[in-house]
Amino acid sequence: MFAAFDWNEWLMAVQRGAVLGGIGGAFAGLIVYLGRTPDEKRLAARERARMHARAGTAQAASPVFVVLAVLSVLALVAAVVLVVNPSLVAPLRRLAGGAIGSPQPSVTVSDFGRYRSTGPVRVVPDRSAPSGVTVVGDHELILQAQTDQIPCRVGEIWGMRVHSRVVPADRPYTIRKEMHHPPMKLPDGSVQTKNVRETNVPAGASFDAFYGWYFLKGYEYELVPGEWTSVVFIDDVEVARKVFRIQK
Repeated sequence: MFAAFDWNEWLMAVQRGAVLGGIGGAFAGLIVYLGRTPDEKRLAARERARMHARAGTAQAASPVFVVLAVLSVLALVAAVVLVVNPSLVAPLRRLAGGAIGSPQPSVTVSDFGRYRSTGPVRVVPDRSAPSGVTVVGDHELILQAQTDQIPCRVGEIWGMRVHSRVVPADRPYTIRKEMHHPPMKLPDGSVQTKNVRETNVPAGASFDAFYGWYFLKGYEYELVPGEWTSVVFIDDVEVARKVFRIQK
């Protein structure tokens, strides 16, 4: 079936075939040249003499042959480079995917603004988080107000809820959430302006998720007023962006 056609493998096969064909053709030509008989060499010498006699034609044609030879060498070198370093052909693969109508990942922002939790909020250690902890829980979040104006105070829960629409169906994919914010000084003295979290998702699996922030007691250093921007990516493709203004 057409959906099962692997364009990545097809492109790699074309590249390898081009390289092997070029190398094989050059090698065969060298063998033929070295294996010529004396009679053939004499005939070639006569032919060269006739060509020299047509000086005007030869001089006009020689630049064309030089250009063709140079282009052939460059094409062969480019093919070798693409096979040796497959990462360079990634844009071509994406172009091929787009040519057959592969859908781009997409999501729907269900709602955004200020929320309240129906259950307790738990904080657990998380070495991957800049603060060293992350918020977990099976509690439900209820939208209180759909707004991008957020009070800069402890107890506020804010962000956006996202529902997947189109996701990769034939391979696992990665969701990356980025929160860009004004400079925030952490307890260790370092300063950060971005928080990044990644989640690996099985092929074809849909998701509904909340991407936002909890202003918690004990983490008052996170109370930084200004413009905060929440961005969501699926396999490096931006699928959602929302700007919030944290106000004192």
